[in-house]
Amino acid sequence: MSGYHLLGLVTAAGGGLSASDLAELTDLPVYDIEENLQTVAGRTFTSRTSQWQPDKSPTVYVLGHEELQVAAAASLGKNRLGGYRERLHNWVDSYRQRGWPANTPEYLLCGYFRVLFGETDLPRLVACATDHQRHDRMLDITGGDTAALTEIATFRTFFSVLPSLT
Repeated sequence: MSGYHLLGLVTAAGGGLSASDLAELTDLPVYDIEENLQTVAGRTFTSRTSQWQPDKSPTVYVLGHEELQVAAAASLGKNRLGGYRERLHNWVDSYRQRGWPANTPEYLLCGYFRVLFGETDLPRLVACATDHQRHDRMLDITGGDTAALTEIATFRTFFSVLPSLT
């Protein structure tokens, strides 16, 4: 797996994927992913702690800055980026079908919604904003309903202005 594919996945995801997430998405061992992220290509990525469980969850990778995100998206092109997004959607669907088990990656519970919102992907936004099992998993991790309620409120606000956009 080249750094190019890792770049494509992180760009499509808008960042926030761990080495374990990338391994699952590519069917490669975590060791290979981590080794690749430490090469010259890995200098494109910045690591940060988990948003919800910084002391428990693995480090996640994002692009170094916003300009890199824009440049990577432009370089990949709409079709390739769409292919990486489709891989992410299939990954999400696999966790949804399993009822959002305890080992659900954090990205699928918080980062993915932001990508859908940015892409105005209404069917998937509805699915996320109304998925009670997903919200229950978010509650288990965060200890509160704030994340789920924020997601619902964001969706409702967007949906209320949608007619004026058409």
